[in-house]
Amino acid sequence: AVDETHSEFLNTRISSFDVSDDGGNVDPHGTSIAGILAASAKLTGVAPEAEILSIAAFSENASGQTFGNTWTILEATNIAHKEKVDILNMSFAGPADPLLKRAMNGAQKQNIIPVAAAGNEGPEAAALFPAGYETVIAVTAIDVENNVYAQANTGDYVDMAAPGVGLLVLGKSSGFRTSSGTSLATAYVSGIAALAVSTHSKADYATLRAMLEISA
Repeated sequence: AVDETHSEFLNTRISSFDVSDDGGNVDPHGTSIAGILAASAKLTGVAPEAEILSIAAFSENASGQTFGNTWTILEATNIAHKEKVDILNMSFAGPADPLLKRAMNGAQKQNIIPVAAAGNEGPEAAALFPAGYETVIAVTAIDVENNVYAQANTGDYVDMAAPGVGLLVLGKSSGFRTSSGTSLATAYVSGIAALAVSTHSKADYATLRAMLEISA
């Protein structure tokens, strides 16, 4: 979930939905991602005029670990389809899931651009999903010197890179924090994709994806 009351979102259009198992408890992760996309106060997001559709699909267990399941993630993608989103930002990663793969194929057919984090399990780890699916743009993180994030997953499925190491991002209670990871880089690419859609509103999935890959 995204903290819509954060001072960086005073001029940002945010619509919120919750399909999680714990009432959409606000976690800094979602707020940080939304800030990279569309902050519009002290910080400026990549696409500050974009409308954000926040869909809470993850919960916390007793140990404070965040988790999701097929049902809640598919419910979230269904809402995204119904609300006619242009970009599907998925700053999460996990095991292969045939139902999620079908959902990503469906997004492509509807000219929705799915963008997902490559994962933070290290360069020797296996591919993670949904980034590992062909229809999804898989994003890794780089630092200010264009070095790949040391904890990032690697592999042929990774499509492009964006800033994601030591970033100043939004935190709790209108605060800020520093963070690293492929999730943050994913938001950068989603923001750029939103800008591409805003100037090429009639372009289909193949055209938009080619624009992103050629200019990356």
